[in-house]
Amino acid sequence: AGNTRRIADDPEAFKISNVEEACVMPDQRPSSCKKPNRYLFWDGIHPTAKAHRIIGKMVFKNYHSFMRDSEVLCHPGRKNRDAACRSVLWL
Repeated sequence: AGNTRRIADDPEAFKISNVEEACVMPDQRPSSCKKPNRYLFWDGIHPTAKAHRIIGKMVFKNYHSFMRDSEVLCHPGRKNRDAACRSVLWL
C-alpha cells in the first residue's frame, strides 16, 4: 500500500494521469479502457500493468537498499555488530 500511495500522491512523477478512477468500471468490457497506461488502477482494486511495473521497481530498489544497509551494519569489524544486526532483522 505504501508504494501505491507514493504513486497516488505524485502521479505526474510516474506519468500517470488518473489515480481517482478505475480504467474499467464493473459494467464495462475490459476492452473499453483505451489508455490503461494513464491509470493507477485497472478495476478499482487491481493496479494496471504500468502501476505493477512501477511498484516492482520500487520494491526491487528498496530491497537492494535494505541488503546494502544490512551488509554495512552486520560487517564483522563493526562495533556493536550484534545489536545493529538485530535491529536490521526486526525491520
